[in-house]
Amino acid sequence: MPGKRVLFFFTCLVAMATCFPMPAVSGSRSLTVTADQQLGLGDMFFSKGEYDRAVTAYETFLYFFPDDDKANYARFRIAMSYFKKEDFQGALEKFENIYRDEACGKFRIDAGFMAARCYVALGMRERAVTILEMLADLSHDNSVRDRAFYETGWSCLWTRGSLDDKMLAMAQENFAKISEKSKERLNVGGILNEIEIARHGDDGLLSSMKSPRLAGALGVVPGAGYLYCGRPGDALAAFLFNSMMMLAAYEAFDNGNGALGAVISVVELGFYGGSIYGSVGAAHKYNKRQTALFLDRLRTSARAGIMPAGRGTGLQFFLQKPF
Repeated sequence: MPGKRVLFFFTCLVAMATCFPMPAVSGSRSLTVTADQQLGLGDMFFSKGEYDRAVTAYETFLYFFPDDDKANYARFRIAMSYFKKEDFQGALEKFENIYRDEACGKFRIDAGFMAARCYVALGMRERAVTILEMLADLSHDNSVRDRAFYETGWSCLWTRGSLDDKMLAMAQENFAKISEKSKERLNVGGILNEIEIARHGDDGLLSSMKSPRLAGALGVVPGAGYLYCGRPGDALAAFLFNSMMMLAAYEAFDNGNGALGAVISVVELGFYGGSIYGSVGAAHKYNKRQTALFLDRLRTSARAGIMPAGRGTGLQFFLQKPF
C-alpha cells in the first residue's frame, strides 16, 4: 500500500507540472564577447604595463578566435609582452616562431628585428648581428635595409664594459651603409663624426683609454697604478699603507723579532698584491666610465640608441623616428 501511495503522488505531480508549467524567468541574458572586445582587453592590459594579464587576454583571443585576421597581431603582442617584462628568452622563442612563419606577413620583419634585440639583451651580440645582416640582405625595401643597418650599428655599440676599435669600426661601417635620405633624417652624419673622433681623435675615446696591463705594471710601485688611472686619493692611501707595512716588517727583522716580521710580511704581501690587482681594476673601471660618457653624448646628439633598462639585463631601444 505505501508503494501505491508514493506512485499516486508522483503521478499527480507530473500531471500538475504538465498542466501548469513554470513561467520562464524574464530578463535572462547570455554574455557574448566579440573578438574585438577580447583583443581590446589585451591591449588595455598591455598599455597599463600589466603584461602577464595581457598575455592571458591575447592567448584567450587566440583560443576562441584562431582564424581571426588579427591573430598574428595577437601573437606579436604576446611576444612583446614577454620582451617588456624582460623575459628575453621567452620573447626570443616567440619572435623567432613568428619570423619563421610566412603566414605572419608584415609581422615577420618586426619579429626579426625584435629577435635581434633579444639576442643583444641576452649578451649574444654576434647572433643579433647575423639576423640583422640577413634582414638587410634579403630585403629589397630600402626602409627595412636602413633600419637593419641602423640597429646593427647601435647593437655593436651596446656594451656594459668598454668599447674597442673593432666594435667602433663595425658600428661605423653599418651606419655608413644607410641611404642618404635616412642619414639626414636620423642625424647619422653626426653619429659617424663622433665615432671617427672616438677612434682617431687626439681627445677621442680610444686615446683616453687606460691600459690595464700598464696599470698593473705601474702598480709594482704602490699607488702608481692608481695615479695613472686618475685616482690620486687611492694612490696616496696605497703608498702610505704599503710603505708603513714594509717599514714595520723591516723594523721587526732588524730588532731580531723574526716571527713578527714574517707575519707582517705575509700580511703586507696580500695588501701589495691587492694594490696591483686594484690598479688593473681601476683601469677597467675608468675605461667603462669613459665608454658610458661617450655613449651618453652619442645618444643625446642622435636622440636614438640602445641603453640598459631599469633592472636586470634589460635594454631600452629608442629611435629618433620610426622606420
